[in-house]
Amino acid sequence: MPNEVGEQTYAAAYCLCQLDHHGQHDTDPLDVKAEEEAEPDEDFMPTQYESEPEEERGPQNPFVELAARRGGEGADSYLQNNARDLGNRPEDLAYNWHSSDYLFEQFGKQLDFLTLAKLLPECIRRTRNDPGTLTEAQRVMFNRVYNHYQVQFSGGIPAQLLIHVDGPAGTGKSYLIDMISTYLFNMAEQHGQPDPVLRAAPTGVAAFGIQGQTLHQLIQLPVRKLFEPLSNSVLLSLQQLYQHCQYLIIDEKSMIGLPDLYQIDARLKQIFPNHSDKPFGGMNILLCGDFYQLPPVGASPLYDTLPATKIELTTAKELYQRFDETVRLAQIMRQQGDDNSSIQFRMLLQGLRLGEMADENCQFLQQRVEDNLPLNVRTTFENSLRIYPTRAAVCDYNFAALRKCGRSVL
Repeated sequence: MPNEVGEQTYAAAYCLCQLDHHGQHDTDPLDVKAEEEAEPDEDFMPTQYESEPEEERGPQNPFVELAARRGGEGADSYLQNNARDLGNRPEDLAYNWHSSDYLFEQFGKQLDFLTLAKLLPECIRRTRNDPGTLTEAQRVMFNRVYNHYQVQFSGGIPAQLLIHVDGPAGTGKSYLIDMISTYLFNMAEQHGQPDPVLRAAPTGVAAFGIQGQTLHQLIQLPVRKLFEPLSNSVLLSLQQLYQHCQYLIIDEKSMIGLPDLYQIDARLKQIFPNHSDKPFGGMNILLCGDFYQLPPVGASPLYDTLPATKIELTTAKELYQRFDETVRLAQIMRQQGDDNSSIQFRMLLQGLRLGEMADENCQFLQQRVEDNLPLNVRTTFENSLRIYPTRAAVCDYNFAALRKCGRSVL
């Protein structure tokens, strides 16, 4: 059964079985019986509709097998069009690639591991940090949520918590989210309860930073499709996921639009039908982020003041007004230091956030342009990670580096 291997669906359990027991199961006896009972037709001749049987293939070399498993990839097609020399140079063709077969086999095992890891339940790494390391504003927020959760273990029924956590980049929002999540989990564990917290963000990168999931995955929000009620099977799986959840922490709220907030509310009410008369189905929500950062794509931001033209936007604005508590984080924790460069760098970041770049900020940045740096400083960046605006630019740099490395390339 799926639940015996920790899976929610038969499809996931089957994929897991394929990876874990590949080639270990006996042939299906039904198939064997069919082969034994079948009598060959001596008069049979292939026709134009029936092809000749293929010759039995021997084992492929590890690289060919690995390439077939991976399928086509964007970098491969770019390589064919823009870096055809790689793999065809004299040094590439002369190299004995079969001496590296064991490496391809190891890489294949790594692909199997990653595929299997995606099927297994998520493992959250929790680090029990000391609340004494929190700033004053962080501690206010931590105590608010911690005491709110503690009420139910004293026999009380806490009121729904809808609260903002505002703060520029570097003020410790992610650190605070991790602290709240860890201590609520510990409190729940002490009382024999499951984890009461789920974390989400609009993008995968933001969700990864808080050990969460994307909103579209966690709440099944549609992507470029109409918002519709969930099917019974999908709804049941979500209700199982949210069965013990009491707090939903949403990060990067600047990227959430009014339509998204409306859909979050509608989805949570569908998940918790007994509390559909309450905002967000009665779920406690912590809305974290900085409205000076990236806005939502193609949608009105949560703070939009223009008259709503649709009932969904009107409802979303009313929902946003329900967040009646705000904790503001102001102390920068990421960029510290009292020297002139550190102070000027913090001022520069604040200017970028507000869209107010002074001439001295531009001059400060000019000092870090590569041509303005001494050679001994430039060499320290030779092996640094580079960020480019397009995949094509990434491929250009990577292929140029392969050409310069002085090694054979396959």
